[in-house]
Amino acid sequence: DLTCEGHPEYEAVRLTQITVKGSGSAQQTVAVPDAFVKVECASLETNGSYRALEVTVEGGQMTFKGTDGDWVAYIYCATKYNLGFEWNNSYPNILNRDAVARFIEVTFDTYEGAVENFSEVIEAVFDDEAQLLAVHHIVPAGLTNPVLPYDYDIFDTFEKKFGYDLRPLLPLVYNSDSDEAIRLRAHFYAHIGD
Repeated sequence: DLTCEGHPEYEAVRLTQITVKGSGSAQQTVAVPDAFVKVECASLETNGSYRALEVTVEGGQMTFKGTDGDWVAYIYCATKYNLGFEWNNSYPNILNRDAVARFIEVTFDTYEGAVENFSEVIEAVFDDEAQLLAVHHIVPAGLTNPVLPYDYDIFDTFEKKFGYDLRPLLPLVYNSDSDEAIRLRAHFYAHIGD
């Protein structure tokens, strides 16, 4: 909590995939996910090909238009990690350099200031608080929308590193076992690791 206190932009976020299957070109409406921040991007898949999908958000609802035939809409939303526990209400986003700097300041700089001859007395520190928080291992049963690690500039920094925009290809990262999807996931997680 200390890391994010006064800095909501440091709070852990993740990229949540919302999947909607349908048929025909009628307008569709789906509720925004819990802890919704924004729609990052969206794709409409028909017959194995993807195109950008325009999604509007109003009053807790996401609205978009289908297309002729059967289709699958993939909407990617930035959502805050809002599953606080009795001892913590917020977690820092370790993909955000400023959040990590603040975490070090409020944690380890505080320890160092409290312990005389810190580097001579403290041999090592274990910390399991800093984590990506983009998994469901500690969330309630029934949460079904898959998530990925995320920060607000992740796609810009990804494109600078790999030379292509990952956003239109996100359905493959989440849903496919094709060779292309495996390559995309390898690029994505290499970037997360960096």
